[in-house]
Amino acid sequence: MESLLYTPISMEQLLRAKILGVFVPSYIITFISFIIFGIIFDIGGFIYFGKLIFPDIKWLVIISWIVPAVNLLSLTFTVMVSAKSETFQEAQQVSGFLLIPVILLLVGQMTGVLLLNNFVMFIGGGILLVLDYILMNRISAGFVPEKLI
Repeated sequence: MESLLYTPISMEQLLRAKILGVFVPSYIITFISFIIFGIIFDIGGFIYFGKLIFPDIKWLVIISWIVPAVNLLSLTFTVMVSAKSETFQEAQQVSGFLLIPVILLLVGQMTGVLLLNNFVMFIGGGILLVLDYILMNRISAGFVPEKLI
């Protein structure tokens, strides 16, 4: 860790690299899983319905707009929590609270209480991206590298 702090880059660049170093592979894995799911779903759907039913516009908005925003938000939040936590167990427990809103949205969608159309999902993704930007700037401004050693 100490050798990273002696590199000729700013702390903001180091934090962004740390976040993007995890974001890129996780999004690639998510996208590959989406494609595999789509193929399997379309094979079954074609056999049962006689036509391709997946993906529709909502799924494309989710995979291209919502998923990167939520992924980046969770990683940024995790980095923020881990920088302030005393132990890694504390960081894991606090980061687990990030799942509660996602689970509530999922349950709301499945029960029909919360129905999101394409416009609402697009606006929600934009809000999440703005929140990502604000959090990333807040973390880089308040980062003290000596606390990590």
